[in-house]
Amino acid sequence: MADNERYLRSLDYIHDARIFVDTIANEPDSIDLIVVTKDFLSITFELSHATKDRFKARTGNANIMGTAQKVQFTTVLEKNRDPHFGYEILYRKNSIASTFINATIGYSTINSDLYDGTIDEHTWHIAIERPLVSQYLHIAGAVKLAYSQTFNNYVKPDSLFYNYHYDTYDAWIGYNLGVRKFLFLKSILNRQFISIRYFRNRFNRLPYQVTDGFRHPGLGHQLEHRCGPLHDFRDTVKQDQTAQHEPQDQLADIIRIAHDNLPFRYMTVYRVRSCHVNNPCLKI
Repeated sequence: MADNERYLRSLDYIHDARIFVDTIANEPDSIDLIVVTKDFLSITFELSHATKDRFKARTGNANIMGTAQKVQFTTVLEKNRDPHFGYEILYRKNSIASTFINATIGYSTINSDLYDGTIDEHTWHIAIERPLVSQYLHIAGAVKLAYSQTFNNYVKPDSLFYNYHYDTYDAWIGYNLGVRKFLFLKSILNRQFISIRYFRNRFNRLPYQVTDGFRHPGLGHQLEHRCGPLHDFRDTVKQDQTAQHEPQDQLADIIRIAHDNLPFRYMTVYRVRSCHVNNPCLKI
């Protein structure tokens, strides 16, 4: 029960949770589980960076009509920006069809770019994840797809505007080892998990400043951090600084295998009304 309560408390819209066991009259082989929760106010509002030339606001609902769906909207209004108005919208659904699979989709025109953090990167992304919410679950994993592109919203000179766009592919899957053994041998405290991950950033266009002709150290550092050594995607300097480069792979495909002890911070909750000895609540 404590593990289930801990999982409920990890949700954005629940402050505290308790699960009580109650007997059923004339049914000695069954019980009722009573779940009591203390919720946060699911509607949120935040105002920041408020000046006469700029302000940023965010509002959302973390639990729309009690359906475990989240909608969040962020807006920026800035005098020096063209257009002055920028926004970000995000939608998230927790535990689709009680499978513990979460889905997120979002679009933003105010992402920070790789060069100096200016909010002129436009991005859409979609992600599906199944976290390891219990030490007794077998499989966890996630998939994320994204597309990002910079726009000259601050009307910078060509030499200062880094024009690029890239695709992101990120996926991992893991398997929990020895689950069946944990059920019967409670003295085993060592938990092991093996996973494999594929990650790739594919630049469809590079800013001319990071070619051999001219390289800015700040962006170079960011790109090396995300994409590997800069020499992997050098291109011939072109006379036209705004010329398009051919799509190329700047990031070597990364496959990583991890085998380590598990930090169990999230546990399973099972939404049931009653349990029977021949039909247990806990499903492995």
